[in-house]
Amino acid sequence: MSYSPRRRARTLLLASAIATSLSAALPSLVLAQQTTPDVRPFDIGEHPLGVALEMYSRQSGRQVATPADLQGRSSAVRGSFDSDVALSRLLRGTGWRAVAGADGRYRLVPTQIDGVAAGSVTAPLSVEGVGGDNPSFQGRTAYDQRDLQSIPASHGQITSLLRLNPAVQLDGGASTSNRPGDLKPADISIHGAAFWQNLFTIDGMSVNNDINPANRQFQSVNSSSTELHGNSSQGIALDVSLVERVDVYDSNVPAEYGGFNGGVVDAITRIPSQELHGSLSTTHTRSAWAQYHLDDWKKSEFFNTPAIADGYVRNQPEFDTTTWRVNLEGHLTDTFGLLGSFTRKHSDIYNQRRLNQSMEDAGATLPTFTNVFRRIDNYFVKGVWAPTDRFMLEAVVTHEPQQGEYFNRNALDGEFVMEEGGSNVGVTAMFEGDRVVQTHKLNWSSLEHSRTGGPGWFARWWHSPEISWGQPTPGGLALYGTFGDLHQEQESVGYQGKFEWAPVDMFGGAHRFAVGMGLSQTKAFYQRKQQFTDHGIGALRPTRTCIDANGIADTRHCSTSPVTFPGWRIAAAAGFRPGDGQYANQVWLYEAGRFDVEQNAWTLWAEDDMRLGRARIRAGLRVDGDDYTDTTTVAPRVAFEYDFAEDGGSQLTAGINRYYGRNIFDRALRVGRESLEYTMSRGPDLVWRDPIPAALNSTVLNNLDVPYDDEWTLGFRQIAWDTAFDLKYVKRKGRDQVVTVRRGGPVADPTVRQTFHYAYENIGHSDTDSVSLAVQPLQTFELGGTNTNARFIANWTDVYRSHVDPEGARFGDNFLIEYRGQVIRYNERPVENFARPWTARIVTQTMIPALNLTVGSFLSWRGDYTAARDTGATTEFDGRQISIYAPRDFGTTMTWDLRFAWQNTIGVKQETLFANLDVTNVLNRRNVATHMDDWAGGYEEFELGRHFQLELGYRF
Repeated sequence: MSYSPRRRARTLLLASAIATSLSAALPSLVLAQQTTPDVRPFDIGEHPLGVALEMYSRQSGRQVATPADLQGRSSAVRGSFDSDVALSRLLRGTGWRAVAGADGRYRLVPTQIDGVAAGSVTAPLSVEGVGGDNPSFQGRTAYDQRDLQSIPASHGQITSLLRLNPAVQLDGGASTSNRPGDLKPADISIHGAAFWQNLFTIDGMSVNNDINPANRQFQSVNSSSTELHGNSSQGIALDVSLVERVDVYDSNVPAEYGGFNGGVVDAITRIPSQELHGSLSTTHTRSAWAQYHLDDWKKSEFFNTPAIADGYVRNQPEFDTTTWRVNLEGHLTDTFGLLGSFTRKHSDIYNQRRLNQSMEDAGATLPTFTNVFRRIDNYFVKGVWAPTDRFMLEAVVTHEPQQGEYFNRNALDGEFVMEEGGSNVGVTAMFEGDRVVQTHKLNWSSLEHSRTGGPGWFARWWHSPEISWGQPTPGGLALYGTFGDLHQEQESVGYQGKFEWAPVDMFGGAHRFAVGMGLSQTKAFYQRKQQFTDHGIGALRPTRTCIDANGIADTRHCSTSPVTFPGWRIAAAAGFRPGDGQYANQVWLYEAGRFDVEQNAWTLWAEDDMRLGRARIRAGLRVDGDDYTDTTTVAPRVAFEYDFAEDGGSQLTAGINRYYGRNIFDRALRVGRESLEYTMSRGPDLVWRDPIPAALNSTVLNNLDVPYDDEWTLGFRQIAWDTAFDLKYVKRKGRDQVVTVRRGGPVADPTVRQTFHYAYENIGHSDTDSVSLAVQPLQTFELGGTNTNARFIANWTDVYRSHVDPEGARFGDNFLIEYRGQVIRYNERPVENFARPWTARIVTQTMIPALNLTVGSFLSWRGDYTAARDTGATTEFDGRQISIYAPRDFGTTMTWDLRFAWQNTIGVKQETLFANLDVTNVLNRRNVATHMDDWAGGYEEFELGRHFQLELGYRF
């Protein structure tokens, strides 16, 4: 890979010049501005304004964001109207009016009623009918605050709410009974793509952590001096209480978005209210409020603690989880508002075994159990300045440290903390001209994935009076310390510019042009800040002193305390005599050092959203380049829509698109890492000899292409019987996926291990077929003074992937097995996670004004699936025994979740007490979450049973 500064400068200069030329040239093409009418049938009665705007969104196909404090009732709108006219009629007399910008977007601004201003300025609305991405070619789904509050969200995580989307599948392990106290957001896959290849953004700015999101080898948590368990791809896990709307792009994604193979999840944060408002709430759940479902042969060790200690904290039979939220917002002047929030999510996980049962029974004095914690703190500030209707400036600052405590089993001072999260700053400026809307975004982020804590060395000792926490038996061990601090950080700075023109008539149709550009620089590093040493039990030798021949005392790898009951084999081999202490004659030495990687990237994109009679075509092109892979990619994006009756009632959609993914920095950060590894030895004089390099480089990074997905879509939307039916087919072909392979030697490079090494190659591929059906009534169901919204969502998915784990070869998953009569690699077995073939969901939300109560219901059904499971039998292949795997069918699962949201207004200033009770798995069904293979054999993990979570709060 090339890192030429001159080439980089030329590339960035060229990108800037092209974008500037396009922004200057396109206005000259504007001949005449013309807005094409968007006439649709509407049937909206007088309702609370929030309900009416929700109905308007469904009937118009436009998304309308509503503030939390929106009050009043709508006017009735019945008949066929232009969508803009319908919105104006609906808002008549409410104290609000819709102001359209040149790009077709709207903002609600207060009107005057009896000379008094009513309402408050809200966020820019996603009413993008004229020129935005709406209708969205069946590719975008917007979830507003009503959707966000309709179903339980695990620990307030946005990804939990994506269960509403038929294209999204969540990690099966995220809902398991084994780890209900964890706080990390669930990994998601969109249309079968890799879970680390989704683009997560806050207000359109990326918060992806690309250090090492693909590694899910849990052993790396506490058993490696050089490896860390993979980080979460979603670098900032924003709490749902801060979100105005979540836009999910799963297909026919506009050219504006890049850096993904799956889809885009964009969290739009809330705008500060006009008046002073605030809230305080706490959410709590605990193990006593949950029913556990466990594999039968795992149940005893789960509740009675396993005989083998587990520092990975994979079993959590006792936990308490509490979330605190504090929010204050308002406008300091008529044009400037601030929103500040602090959220703390904290889990205490109790009684984790840190000492093996055998060592406890033998008399080891190390405490048998310990408690650990998980914590996510979120500090959030958003400022909005809107001095005119044509200019808005937003600034968002987020600081979110995430911590999880683990430990080394059977070790004194073996506790350490995994640190993730980080900080993000984003600034957005929007200028609305007469014909052009400009949007400029600047962002900076710093994300980490590190391990800290412990003494800085690891030692394996024989028991002695001084080293007394171990097993006081012949050959009894005593372990001390951790595997050392490791720091990984990713720092990014970037700019995005977008220019959107008003519609123009040319070439026989109405065209809306948009162009954009982006520049970014990302730096990542892997660092060991301090020297780390580690000695094994086989290195121990007898001694009567810990002061070497130069008069230097060794307090790490030497002890004069007399060894207790050394095993006779050890004593005979090493020459121990009664009264001898012990020292290590050899240690592994990991020197302090740092490895850096830098990526400079640029983006250009252009789109023409054109209407030609009843047809609408959005043709776009996105060009990306970076000096990490030293490649330039070209991604065409074409979406088509045909409106048979020109009223939105019958629409055919289709699309052909290409999506290029992002680069993972761990690949480059591995190269040369072994250069920090040495061995040191010494004799009875205890003087360390010079370090000797212990390993050659085991990773080779060749020139790689950027993985991509090609997509074909075909869909149909029909409105009948006051109900919208959306049927969509998506086909994805993933190619050039990066997979680790093991290659034999020798090689020409003397710095590379000659026997074998690991290399990254673009040999992975995947194929996905997906069919979804969404049915949504456009009217609310009114019964006995209640209002109910409902929707039905179903999906069929078929996923094939050439590999299960892209790092499988490195972590021992490349061995041969027999499956269905064929010999394959274990890593080539059928994919089972994120790949449920059949899913169906029924979502309802019922408002009961008489009780100040809203009831949300989420009923989910998932069809059976097949996984490869070890039968325990073996067969001979090529002169050796290999395991026989056979398909095992796992049955259907059904989960019913409920949310009861109650609020009651008190006082004269709209003070409100509120309570939210979430009940997940109401029927307490025993649903398989995931299938596991480990050293103990194959077993299943089941979803958590009936589980309660309660939130109490106060708003003013």
